Amino acid sequence: QAWSIVSSQVSQAFLPRGVTADYYAFTLWRMAQRIVSSSVSVFGTQSLLLALGVKTNAVGVAAAAGWVWANAIGKFGKTAFAARYGRAFDSDAKRWRLRAAVMWVVANGMEILTFLIQGVFAQGFTLLVACSVSLKQISILTSSATRGTFYKQFAGKNENLGDITAKGDAQVAVADLLGMVIGIELARLAGTQAMYIWGAYILLSTLDFVFILKSLDTIVFRFLNLERTTMLADTFVNTGHLLTPQEMAGVEPIMQRPLLAAPQSPLTDMRKGYWAKTFCSISQTRVQPHELRTLLQVFAEDSYILVLTPLQPTPVIILHQGA
Repeated sequence: QAWSIVSSQVSQAFLPRGVTADYYAFTLWRMAQRIVSSSVSVFGTQSLLLALGVKTNAVGVAAAAGWVWANAIGKFGKTAFAARYGRAFDSDAKRWRLRAAVMWVVANGMEILTFLIQGVFAQGFTLLVACSVSLKQISILTSSATRGTFYKQFAGKNENLGDITAKGDAQVAVADLLGMVIGIELARLAGTQAMYIWGAYILLSTLDFVFILKSLDTIVFRFLNLERTTMLADTFVNTGHLLTPQEMAGVEPIMQRPLLAAPQSPLTDMRKGYWAKTFCSISQTRVQPHELRTLLQVFAEDSYILVLTPLQPTPVIILHQGA
C-alpha cells in the first residue's frame, strides 16, 4: 500500500497525463542520456579548474579575464547561430537535437584538453574555453528549441503542453543530479591521470551518443515536412502503400542526409539545409516575383504549384499551407 502511494506521488510529480504512447520510451532514453551527459560534464569542469589551479596568480588573473571574454564570445556565437538556423529547428528537429548532443560532447572534450595542454600551450586556454563555451551555448539553445517540437507531438490532441514541459524539466533536474553524483565519483577515481580522464570521457560520450539516438528513434512525428512528404509520395507511387507515422519514423534517417534529398555539397547542406527532390518551399526555387505572380494565377484553384527550376531536371511541387 505504501509503495503504491509513493509510486502514485512520483508519477504525478514527474509524468504528465494524456500523452502519446511514444512519450514513455523517449523519456526513458532521454533520462539515461541526460545522466551520462551530466556525468561527462563533471570531467570538463574539473579539468578547467585544474588548468587554472596550476597557474601563478598573475596568469590566473589573466586566465579568469580570458574566461569572461570566452563567455562573451559564447553569447555572441549563440545569438548568431539562432539568427541563422532558428527556422530549421522545427522542420528537422531530430537531426538538430543529435547535432546538439555532438556539440556538447565536443565542448566537454575541449574543456578536458585545457588541462592536458596547460604545461605545453598555456596560451591556448582562452581559445579552447571560448570554443567550448560557444558550443555549449549553441547546444543548449538547439536542445531547448527542438524540445518544444518533441513535446508538441507527445501532447497530441490533449493540448497539455505546459504539463509535459513542467514534468520534463523535473525529469531533467533529477537526471542531472544523478549524473553529477556519478561524474564526481568517476572523477575522483580517475584523479589527474590523463589516460583515465580520456578513457572515462570516451566511454561516457559513447553512451551519451547511443542514448540520444535511442530517444530520437522513439519519437513519432504526426506532421509532414518536406523530407517526409517526399518519402511518403515516393513510397506511394512505387508501392501503392501509404506509410503511417510509425512506419515513417522507422525509416526516417537521422545520422545521414535525407534519402531523397537533392544532391548538393555538405557545406550547402549546413548553410541552407536539405532540399527535397519533389517538394520544396518557394525560397528554395529561386523563382522571380513576376514568375511567382504568373504561377499563382495559373494554379489559383489548386492547393499546389508546379515550378521548374534551373537546379532540377523535373518540376518541383510547392504545397499551400492547407494542402
